[in-house]
Amino acid sequence: MTASQSGSVRGGGRATGGPASRSDSTGVGGRTPSKSASPSDSASSSDRRASGPTPPSDPTAGGGPTTSRPDSPGNSASSSDRRASRPTPPNDSTAGGGRTTSGPAKRSYGGVSADERRAQRRAALLDAALEIIGTQGIAKLTVSGLCAQAGLNERYYYESFDSRDAVLAALIDRIAEELAGAIIGALQTAPSDTRAKAHAAISAGIHLLTDDPRKAHVALVAGMATPELRARTNQTVRVFARIVAAEGIDFYGITDPNPEPTIDFRATYLVGGLVQTLTAWLQNDLPLTRDELIDHTTDVFVLLGEDLARRLT
Repeated sequence: MTASQSGSVRGGGRATGGPASRSDSTGVGGRTPSKSASPSDSASSSDRRASGPTPPSDPTAGGGPTTSRPDSPGNSASSSDRRASRPTPPNDSTAGGGRTTSGPAKRSYGGVSADERRAQRRAALLDAALEIIGTQGIAKLTVSGLCAQAGLNERYYYESFDSRDAVLAALIDRIAEELAGAIIGALQTAPSDTRAKAHAAISAGIHLLTDDPRKAHVALVAGMATPELRARTNQTVRVFARIVAAEGIDFYGITDPNPEPTIDFRATYLVGGLVQTLTAWLQNDLPLTRDELIDHTTDVFVLLGEDLARRLT
């Protein structure tokens, strides 16, 4: 699949500061007089310095929690770990870089805390990125265009992100989180037979990506635009492969504390193959309806799952 063209981003943070405030005749914020205070002064110079006016707080100041990138999904987790708990889907709230902030908690403004306002601005920027990439292409994603689409001042871009790749990574993570939620929810409500569960999970995933074609374009096309994004997309595929493997182990009642590596192999093969198949279908390279695509994909998942279960149980 051809990687989408990558455009340049105007980087760098905001320059802050401004002209220094003039000192007034009382010495507040100014230089300490060299001569000694006269006895008639009503307050000492230290009192004057302590009682200077407090600068007004900026109600739109950013702030927010320190963010860090999630650990890359790897292969270190044992099979027994997978049985104990499902893999945690990617969480977009930890992606994206931006400046680390610290200090006292910010005051609420209009009943909304500083952290909540920052989260709202970040979500608006991701919504704007989805619209731009999904309808115009990744080359049109610029700082000015993104902020104009979101209706925000450019300084708020640097509050959450430090590069275009950081925006894309956060957006891909958000879509992956939605996808995992839809698939797991479908599995929990599907009838307890192999084909019904496979069909429900596959249908939920394909519908989420294709009901809003912008999401499919971001996840399957823009996600391959740079080496860094390709690596993150591959990590996401591994996360979903572990979800498939864990569900298969639970469904077929495999109790071996060290299941065959074949389970991971087939799960990765199925998820990776589905990504490539769905990409080809979106590019009109496969003459199938969406329902036919779901049915054929279900056939493959059931075939490989049932065959492996017979070998291992």
